[in-house]
Amino acid sequence: MSKLSLFSLLGMIIVACTIGVMYIKPTVADIRAIEDTTSLHRDEILKVSEVNENLSRKLITLEAISPADNQALEKYLPDSVDEVAVMKDISTIFSSVGVSLDGLTYTLPTVKNNNADSDIVDPYQGLAQYDFIITATLDSQQLLRALNAIEVNEYLLQVTNLKINPAETTAVLKVSLVLTAFSRAEVVVTKE
Repeated sequence: MSKLSLFSLLGMIIVACTIGVMYIKPTVADIRAIEDTTSLHRDEILKVSEVNENLSRKLITLEAISPADNQALEKYLPDSVDEVAVMKDISTIFSSVGVSLDGLTYTLPTVKNNNADSDIVDPYQGLAQYDFIITATLDSQQLLRALNAIEVNEYLLQVTNLKINPAETTAVLKVSLVLTAFSRAEVVVTKE
């Protein structure tokens, strides 16, 4: 064997190692990065498809609600409550039974949020509650007629508090009544 062929063989080995280190190794690293990105995209596509399936199931459930049930829901649980209109309706209800109100006030709506620590299920959770405080002097028959009129009102008014005190005369009652109207509360999304 000649010396030239030994040096040329060593030179080819060095060139091969240099090509392996300079070209093949970075290319393999790029291929691994692309594979990692591809698997990440594949996982995200699976998550998105699961969300889409869940959304389509909920949409099917929502579309299964009859128009009559949907109207009843919107009637008894509206998106918002017009406080002035409710106060006007309450005043009209009491004047229709012959009672003039001593006072009619309104409190700002409150929203009961989810309490994760409690095992008790609150039926009013997530609803905005609008309280209307009424004071009046009336007799027992007028009170019964007013409560019946509230019961058949176009929208839900719940009696949440009722205090009855006899007045100085025996036939008259001093009534303090809290009526609550409900609406679906707005969901505010906060970035975390």
